[in-house]
Amino acid sequence: MVSLGASAGDTVAVLGPTIAQRSYEVAPTFPDNLAGTGLEPMDFLVPSENEGHWMFDLPALIRAQLSQLVGSWEVMDQDTYSQESLFFSYRRATHRSEPDYGRQISGICLHD
Repeated sequence: MVSLGASAGDTVAVLGPTIAQRSYEVAPTFPDNLAGTGLEPMDFLVPSENEGHWMFDLPALIRAQLSQLVGSWEVMDQDTYSQESLFFSYRRATHRSEPDYGRQISGICLHD
């Protein structure tokens, strides 16, 4: 967008519904996936009740990355995993061995 003339400082981002940390357990090796982000992986992880696993704060990671890229951002702060009546969740469907998980869509809007 910047290469097309947008100003990063004037750009507003909105983080829509996503999985919350309390719902997002990851494997012991997951912190390695955060290497190279320029951020401290442990800022986004807390120990899980399951030995060696972590609870990952995806929205916090996205907020940290957005703060480096855009002028301002908003977060909808809704958990797609636990709010079953509102959102589909691949992770929830997988945990339940359901045959399908629905679909969601995101969009980008540009205006003057």
